[in-house]
Amino acid sequence: MGVLHIQNVWGFVVGAFFAMLGMYFFQTQCWALVTDVIDDVEVQTGSRDDGTIYGIYSFSRKIGQAIAGGLSGWALGWIGYDSLAAGQTQEVANGIYNLSTFFPALIYLLCALALQFIYPLSKKRVESNVAELQKRANAQKNA
Repeated sequence: MGVLHIQNVWGFVVGAFFAMLGMYFFQTQCWALVTDVIDDVEVQTGSRDDGTIYGIYSFSRKIGQAIAGGLSGWALGWIGYDSLAAGQTQEVANGIYNLSTFFPALIYLLCALALQFIYPLSKKRVESNVAELQKRANAQKNA
């Protein structure tokens, strides 16, 4: 079922390298977006709650990682993996390949679409928040 099943080891290594670059960019971007959320909450509430927001974000990541760990075992069972077998079938090998390549790519695509169409902080709103917070800081400094 794999969309792209690379047979060449070096082709896989190169593809994995670029996939990891994309993953690292995405992970870094997520942490950067948290600061925008902190600014947005401060503009809305007047209170800067860095610790609370980072704590909620970190906790939600840990919950996601725990769920993913549990789902990994379920997914291996779903594709027919047998831990007691001396070897695995080609169908299981293909399933593992898809679980480690196609499925993560699909999840990252869905996350990117969610950020594009659901995430409420546009560039304009972030810039507006920065200007508002700067205005408040200047007013407080001059008071």
